[in-house]
Amino acid sequence: MSVRLRAALFDFGDTLFYSPDGGEVIAAEAGIGRPEADRLWSQIWSHSKTPEALAVGRDRSPALHRRAWLDLFKPAERYRPGLSELLYERVMDHQRWRPYPDTAPVLRALKR
Repeated sequence: MSVRLRAALFDFGDTLFYSPDGGEVIAAEAGIGRPEADRLWSQIWSHSKTPEALAVGRDRSPALHRRAWLDLFKPAERYRPGLSELLYERVMDHQRWRPYPDTAPVLRALKR
């Protein structure tokens, strides 16, 4: 049986597009080694996916998004004051996100 799709809905972040490497930003701007920066980024990113972090409704408005992510980035402040703001600018700016390699082929296939 064949079903004709009328619509498909995708989430932007971590589905079709991925963010710049937060560990790279932390290492470069805080002056710490990549392993430590990557551990910190992994902790931040993992925490951002928890029910508690998602419950703040960060995707409801630009202001809520900014506030929620700056709170999530607070652990980076111990390495350099202002690093939360810098992470937000460099990692959360949707214009800096890049498509996954399979994004275009999947969207083309769906269009067909």
